[in-house]
Amino acid sequence: MPINITHQVTNGSIEAFAKPKVYSLNPLRSKALKLATASFDLVLPSDDGAEAWRQDADGLLVVGAHVTEKDLNQASQTGRLRYISKQGAGVDKIHIPTAKKHGIAVMNTPGVNAQAVAELAFGMMIT
Repeated sequence: MPINITHQVTNGSIEAFAKPKVYSLNPLRSKALKLATASFDLVLPSDDGAEAWRQDADGLLVVGAHVTEKDLNQASQTGRLRYISKQGAGVDKIHIPTAKKHGIAVMNTPGVNAQAVAELAFGMMIT
């Protein structure tokens, strides 16, 4: 499998580095997809080989998928998985004790949906 190489200019010199291989366990919206493909070697759920994330991922993007203890134990066998980023405030679908045990960082994005939730609540109040 080819390694996705990108370049960065630092102090006038060009440096090459491999983009991290990140698997999205859920489909991404167009704005997120554009940002993710620019930043990562991204594998989407519909891509061939998407089920190989436990063996091949440096990172995960999660919206609503579950990441179980079994998933994390299997992923830890290769030692590649370093982080999981969860869209939204809650991380209850990720088995946090096992992630900690294997040194896998878990991040979330609290407040990312706040405006949409407020708009929905207001809309429900006026109907």
